[in-house]
Amino acid sequence: LFDETSQILQDLQNKGWITSTIHPRDLAIALLSLVNGAVLMWFIAPSHVSLPSLADSMAQIVMNGIRST
Repeated sequence: LFDETSQILQDLQNKGWITSTIHPRDLAIALLSLVNGAVLMWFIAPSHVSLPSLADSMAQIVMNGIRST
């Protein structure tokens, strides 16, 4: 899973679509950890975690960060 995700991220880096300052394997681990953590939280407390809403928020965080604009 890490290898496939790393390759996809490296392809995106090569196209200039995402930062190339972070190694693609590190990006893969970070992104997969974020997703796994969200799914775990939903699994543990589904009445408190809206997976669709969280997925949208996570996508915004990944693409834009958490820094104030």
